[in-house]
Amino acid sequence: MNRPYGLAATLHDAAALAGAFGPGASLGIGIPGTSIIAPTNETLTQTELVTAARQAQRTSYFLAFGNATPAQPDAVAPLIETLADLAGTGFMAACLAAPWSGRTVFQGHLFAHGRHLGDTTQNFATSLARPVGKVPHETVRAGAAAIRRACTTLKEQGRLLALIDCIDDDDDAAIAEALTGLALTGGAAWLAAQPHAAPPPPRGPMPWPPSSKPSPT
Repeated sequence: MNRPYGLAATLHDAAALAGAFGPGASLGIGIPGTSIIAPTNETLTQTELVTAARQAQRTSYFLAFGNATPAQPDAVAPLIETLADLAGTGFMAACLAAPWSGRTVFQGHLFAHGRHLGDTTQNFATSLARPVGKVPHETVRAGAAAIRRACTTLKEQGRLLALIDCIDDDDDAAIAEALTGLALTGGAAWLAAQPHAAPPPPRGPMPWPPSSKPSPT
């Protein structure tokens, strides 16, 4: 399987990425030459990222972030910016949802078992030097081709990061198909294991109180 080169923003992200890659994955703590690079300390540094990416010389990269707790945009933003430049894309498509574990994203808003954790699009927009866009749920529901077109449009508009909505396993499948082959992706670790399917969650959307779902923007 031709996986992207895995980079983990935190040790929790590294563990999630190793689980997604499965048997045969090699994880290095600050050591290039493995299939996954993990941080030496709490968060991956730009120096570790640059060293690993340059030595790997891959055509595709995956930055895992936000797998255990909500991603900290201030810590992750420099990694996204650096990796987008190193990969030569100037753009990353990412999904922070893992519906089978209760983490969903709707209209850019992150939920954990129905509890609203914040507006991911706005949070990253304040931390990144370049603009952020989102792929809303109605586009995700339209399928893989629509998702890919939306990402292409956001990239052409000069957006650095596209954050993609996802609330159930049908969305997972569409997102995985849409992002297959892209040079730079990120977010929840399951996405790095594509084109194999994500771990099988229950069918249907995760339940949440209607009052918790923000109005579409």
